[in-house]
Amino acid sequence: MRVVNEQTARTDHRGDTPDEMTSPLAANDETKPTLQRLQPDQLFSIFNQLSTALWIFDFDCKRVLWANRAGLEAWDAGSVEELAARDLAPDMSDAVEKRLNQYRADFMRNDATFSEIWTLYPKGKPRTMQLQMRGFTLPDGRVSLLCEGLVDHELHPETLRSTEALLHTPVMISLITEGGAPLYRNPASRASCVNLEDNFFDQFADPEERQDFRHLLNESDHVSSVARFKTGDGLRWHEITAKACLDAATGVPAYLISEIDVTELHETKEQAQHLASHDTLTGLPNRAFVNKHLPDMLQEAHQGNGCLHVLLIDLDGFKAVNDTYGHATGDMLLQTFASELRAMVTSEGSGRDFTARLGGDEFLVCLQGAAAAEAPALFGQRLLDSFAHAKQIDGKSLLIGFSVGYVSLPADAATLDEAMRNADLALYRAKASRSSKCVSYRSLQQPVQAKAVQS
Repeated sequence: MRVVNEQTARTDHRGDTPDEMTSPLAANDETKPTLQRLQPDQLFSIFNQLSTALWIFDFDCKRVLWANRAGLEAWDAGSVEELAARDLAPDMSDAVEKRLNQYRADFMRNDATFSEIWTLYPKGKPRTMQLQMRGFTLPDGRVSLLCEGLVDHELHPETLRSTEALLHTPVMISLITEGGAPLYRNPASRASCVNLEDNFFDQFADPEERQDFRHLLNESDHVSSVARFKTGDGLRWHEITAKACLDAATGVPAYLISEIDVTELHETKEQAQHLASHDTLTGLPNRAFVNKHLPDMLQEAHQGNGCLHVLLIDLDGFKAVNDTYGHATGDMLLQTFASELRAMVTSEGSGRDFTARLGGDEFLVCLQGAAAAEAPALFGQRLLDSFAHAKQIDGKSLLIGFSVGYVSLPADAATLDEAMRNADLALYRAKASRSSKCVSYRSLQQPVQAKAVQS
């Protein structure tokens, strides 16, 4: 009845402006009384004369609310009441329900119309139809699905199956122009995008990733990549495959795009990489991280790109803390020390500086770009000063003592092994000293050099 009312309102509106009417029927005054005498039920019955199947589907209760005669035949129902009494929810797959919810979201966002091939299963019998679908507002304001369907007797089984796969697959498939304008999106693609009209290339979250993908398309007709995409669910990682083709409707060059959401896989991979290169107790980089990144930094220092200082730090009396208060307190002490050490490196160092836990109670600090020879000594002394007073750890007042030994590269070592060995020698001297707890490797060489000069 709502369709009739809307149509009547449009007819009455046109009747208010007779000078603008062009329809012979509307211009004929003799037909006006006849049209006005037609009852809404008579106008509504016109739908039953159509060969096109029409029905209205309620998204919420998952029932067909109304159908014309052709629609009842399509659903194998004897009456509208019989059809409306059918609860379609029990036989509805998750994929179909998700697809219908996507239609509703599309209709609420845009005045969208979709033409797709669907297979209905009235009373368990498959019936394939070409459907035209659009949103229809019910009297209570909710959006429903208005379907126009024609039985397609010429579809081959292969076509039916490929169509079903295209519509039900979680893979996002779209057809775009060379400029990125969307020509077609399957339900999965529509569910992913923020707006249906969004340009494909504008969905890249990173401009550099977008530029790289465009470059790949210019170099090849078939490319694949992984990039971050802006979606309705926020930023997601998509594995994208693009293939150059022609639009079957117009013949113009286009790209067939398929996207797979690999966010979980990508995050799992990143998490695994993080766990492999970081200490689980403190969250600091571990020895594997140091072995991977420090050689490159050392090579840069040898090439004249600044100075590199490597500091080894060893806690004093840590075993006694574990033995006296237990491993839980010992772990909290390590976490406290690591947290303050990381904060100091972050606040005072450059962007590439880092601190790491090498294992047990041994830590490493890497300072890059500090050209002054006294930089590591000043850093070490500030670190010692910050722990000059006891810390409250696990309800206990504990004094954290430690020793520091460091090397300045490239002057003090040519390789990573040599740098670590020389820093360890300086650390050993610092641990043996009661007064000097921050020792440079270079200071160990001065007595040797002086003795060589005397001789």
